[in-house]
Amino acid sequence: LHDLGMGQPLAVIYLVIAILQPFFFRLIAELPEDSMEAQVVQGLNLFTMLLIVCLMMIRGKRGANQYGEDPLAHDIAS
Repeated sequence: LHDLGMGQPLAVIYLVIAILQPFFFRLIAELPEDSMEAQVVQGLNLFTMLLIVCLMMIRGKRGANQYGEDPLAHDIAS
């Protein structure tokens, strides 16, 4: 998230969501399938999974940073 220009608070929120994910799945298992609560929890799970996939696919900041040169900036043919 830092490489995407997003700060530490968003990283903490992301971590909390990732830690709570198993508890959401347990909660779903205990709720009746057709209940509104189960649908809300399933929707939240789907949203967080899509968010994780989208964040993994976004390219980070271009150029060098504190860890070195941008590995994607170099042309493979050169």
